[in-house]
Amino acid sequence: FKESFNKQHPRDLKSSAGIASSKTQYTKTGRRGVEIVKDILQHLKWGPATEEALYNLNYSIDAYQGNQVLKQLDDHSVALSFFYWLKRQPGFRHDVHTYTTMVGILGRAREFGAMNKLLEQMVKDGCKPNTITYNRLINSYGRANYLKEALNLFNQMQEEGCEPDRATYCTLIDIHAKAGFLDVAMSMYERMQQVGLSPDTFTYSVMINCLGKSGNLAAADRL
Repeated sequence: FKESFNKQHPRDLKSSAGIASSKTQYTKTGRRGVEIVKDILQHLKWGPATEEALYNLNYSIDAYQGNQVLKQLDDHSVALSFFYWLKRQPGFRHDVHTYTTMVGILGRAREFGAMNKLLEQMVKDGCKPNTITYNRLINSYGRANYLKEALNLFNQMQEEGCEPDRATYCTLIDIHAKAGFLDVAMSMYERMQQVGLSPDTFTYSVMINCLGKSGNLAAADRL
């Protein structure tokens, strides 16, 4: 770790050398550093001892590596604390990838208040949500059966210039079909085809079940 660790304590640095914000090559040393940080976060509850352990590493981490750590954390509260800890480090800047990963973590935990607050912070920091970000949001609300919010996000993403992709439509079809809103699921299926996107195998099976439940067996056979 000669290239990644230094003898100075990050809190004593006057420059931004403690935490690197530029994207660096993800080398073997970088992977090892990510594993060490992940192990600290998984074995210690977040608090002063955890922050001290991270500081004592004197490890220079960028947004890419921070994102790799976040992806491996199961506890949403630890992940969010680490996210904001990174944000406080001199020279560090979250990017659309770290924000999107954190949005997904909070969504899976159904922490919608924290998720929306993070989204506001994302925009304020100049990180424009992309299609993947919106897909995470739509999926999170949909799995919690907040279908109106999911549809609102579908409309919002288009207003913001983000084109829905196959994952967007497949998620909306799935959540509405499972909730019994077969008309909305069918509408999304038709819109998906109109924009030239083909459904995946799972979505085909969802649509066949939809049409079967509605008694439209002929249409199901044509899929």
